[in-house]
Amino acid sequence: MLYSANIKLSKFENSMIISLLLSIPIIIMSISGLVLTLKFHPSHGTLLEVWGISRNIWRNLHIISAIIASILLVFHLAIVRKRLYKVITSGRKSHKSIKSSRNLFWLFIVCLISGLIPYIFSFLNIRMHHLIEIHDKLGLVLAIVVILHIVYKWKSIIAFSKKIFSK
Repeated sequence: MLYSANIKLSKFENSMIISLLLSIPIIIMSISGLVLTLKFHPSHGTLLEVWGISRNIWRNLHIISAIIASILLVFHLAIVRKRLYKVITSGRKSHKSIKSSRNLFWLFIVCLISGLIPYIFSFLNIRMHHLIEIHDKLGLVLAIVVILHIVYKWKSIIAFSKKIFSK
């Protein structure tokens, strides 16, 4: 059994479990965002489907995975990593790892807001193409930064995975 009530996990182990869970919606969000940006962009004409999935389903996947990622990110930062949360909100100087995590957090927030505003205004039939373009570019940068973040943390991810799956 992977996660049982009988097993007492440390803060680090809880953090890693949330991190691993966070990676799932981040991957879905990245793939769906790339498909929406590269295949359904207005400059590509009126493509109906990619891999048998319509634009609306890709969009819904993107939005739902962003919501789930946001919720898990709150747990990841505010509950499990209180020290990092304090650094993010205080703006004080910190260790390189915390600084890169803080930058990743703020990039995620700006990208989320730049996608959320046009989505909300779309219900009022107000199109915000320039903000969507900014969101698309920020999303590409965010995907690259997330990959670099994972590469930077790779050794601890592998070590934790071996530890938790051997229990």
